[in-house]
Amino acid sequence: MRRRITLAASTRVWADGRLIAGGSPWRLSSLHGGLADLVRRLSEDSRGLELDDCDERFGEVLIQRGLANPEPHPARTFTQSDVCLVIPVRDDPDGLRACLMSLPNIDAIVVDDASTDPDSLMLAISQCRERSRANIRVIRLDVNVGPSEARNRGIAECRHPLVLLMDADCVAKPGWPTDVLHYFDDPAVDVVAPRVVPGNGGANAGEFIAAPLDMGTQEGWVRPGSRIPFVPTAALVARKEILTAHGFDPELRLGEDVDLIWRIHDCGGGVRFDPRCTVIHRTRSSTWLWLRRMHEYGTSAAVLSERHPERLVAADVSFWNLLSICAATMGELKVGLGVQIFASARLHDALRDSGAPWETTIYLARSGLVSDGRSLGSALRREWWPVGLVALAAAPWSRTGRRLTALTLSPLVQDYTSRARNEGIVPYVIARYLSDIAYGTGVMTAAIRHRAARPLLPRVRWPRVTRRPPARPAPPRGNAPSSQR
Repeated sequence: MRRRITLAASTRVWADGRLIAGGSPWRLSSLHGGLADLVRRLSEDSRGLELDDCDERFGEVLIQRGLANPEPHPARTFTQSDVCLVIPVRDDPDGLRACLMSLPNIDAIVVDDASTDPDSLMLAISQCRERSRANIRVIRLDVNVGPSEARNRGIAECRHPLVLLMDADCVAKPGWPTDVLHYFDDPAVDVVAPRVVPGNGGANAGEFIAAPLDMGTQEGWVRPGSRIPFVPTAALVARKEILTAHGFDPELRLGEDVDLIWRIHDCGGGVRFDPRCTVIHRTRSSTWLWLRRMHEYGTSAAVLSERHPERLVAADVSFWNLLSICAATMGELKVGLGVQIFASARLHDALRDSGAPWETTIYLARSGLVSDGRSLGSALRREWWPVGLVALAAAPWSRTGRRLTALTLSPLVQDYTSRARNEGIVPYVIARYLSDIAYGTGVMTAAIRHRAARPLLPRVRWPRVTRRPPARPAPPRGNAPSSQR
């Protein structure tokens, strides 16, 4: 069966396919020959193209760089019978019952992590066995070891080539996981994750709005430093050998999903995110429990920063954009505009050899400025939230406060307008702001406890000074030596 691909939604093409921007992580590339021709044809047909033998290797390059996405097709190698479900649980019989009933035809291993009422869990499992055509096994742990080690115990007992990890507070929607098994026909893919969305029935509206486990609507590779830096392990499918080789770190009770995904990436494993499949995650019963959980998520930043240096920073901005934004915030709008014009001119000069038009330079400069502004705004709501709150309080009588507040809130307004939302903009902004403050407080607490400043500091990308090679002198006229011909 021939593969069909489409350009990723974030990919931009110029110069008839010879210049392309996007991918995971993002970069600007100059293309030639058959690869440029394929990109040109893909940009002209939004429905995608079916690759022939000549385009197959070019299409693979685009997929691996995250510039294009493969269209789903029937899986050839694996079926549902090759999947084993592993669920760690502790004292949640109702959630366990709902999770198992949403996947009735998949063999399952339930790891009871020292529940205080194991009889309730066994009753829920017995009810599911009566309605299921699959085998359900139970591993009972006498000592609470946490979700990481509980998952490892279940994975070790799995005898299937694919492992489906699900948390007991999640429910699968139709299509999960069967609609992603085709990814494993590609040996470069080791893990596939769905979109995890909050349930719309809980009393906690804030968690439903902020949705901390929702990684968005765009498909792509999961890679550090990219648009999708990690995926939660509340729901994912993985090859058993990759989980056996790496597995969860038993020492981590928080941030274990980020650590696992990054270690799989570092060893050359491929992780895909496909939002066409969704899993429902149960929201917490109160706003206080949700904010406390967000605080706990933040406390994992210091440990993750020690294990994965340079990957967790408060903000990631370029020197020129930081200078421009700081000047505009201080009221020096002309200085900020001048910095942007100077930086754009340098960028256009660097792209001159690739034949990039000014349109490309303006797009790249604008996109970089917006991205860095979002990064700083996020830091002012999270790791630097005291500064953001002071600016918000001073906004009525301070121009600098109003500009900082605009920098802080504009990403939230942009997110609200870019998606169809049922709630009003004010509840949305408040919920997101509270979620970010709770997370940032956790980061600050962990940084102080571990004496690790890195999660609180920005990363500034300094401008690179590229020197053009001197022009090669023209050979003298007349009879030149053979070395100059």
